[in-house]
Amino acid sequence: MPFKMNAASAAAILAAVAVIPAVSAHGHVKSITADGKTVDGTTPEWIYNESNTPGWYAKNQDNG
Repeated sequence: MPFKMNAASAAAILAAVAVIPAVSAHGHVKSITADGKTVDGTTPEWIYNESNTPGWYAKNQDNG
């Protein structure tokens, strides 16, 4: 028996596929603000200029 899809299901799937390029599951915290104090976060460039920032360091410097 062939698979049949109604128009609402097809529209929902098409909408979900359309937003895939806009979704990013990886990122970097540029700064953190707590109690009115802001501290810099870590970006992939930390490997060239190590600094004392909150977070952890990993050798994989890409976004995924």
